[in-house]
Amino acid sequence: MILLYHGVVPDDSPHARTCVGQAMTQSGFERQIGWLATHRSIVSLAQHLAAVGQAGSRERQFVAITLDDGYGHTFDCVYPILVKMNAPAAIFAATGHLDGGELLWFSYLKALCFEDLHGAV
Repeated sequence: MILLYHGVVPDDSPHARTCVGQAMTQSGFERQIGWLATHRSIVSLAQHLAAVGQAGSRERQFVAITLDDGYGHTFDCVYPILVKMNAPAAIFAATGHLDGGELLWFSYLKALCFEDLHGAV
């Protein structure tokens, strides 16, 4: 099984960050990884893909963890947990906005909805 996490936010984030499935809290992520570490073998994405279809493979017991978009706050939230649980993960960083120097449209929308703009000029 390959699990895809899109965003992980600090526990004190506004409820709106998690109520529409955009992200999960750091403590929720830690509980899930803890359960997985106890009941399955967390392996790298490469190890999981190499095991797929191999005769005698324990593929059904393997779990690979992936994170989409690779936002900085997501990394800050998940890295300590992954290290603590000795769990490998693949983090896919969003780089499409680097070509034109502008953020992708949904990044602007997310900033308008969730970022603290009180101190913005």
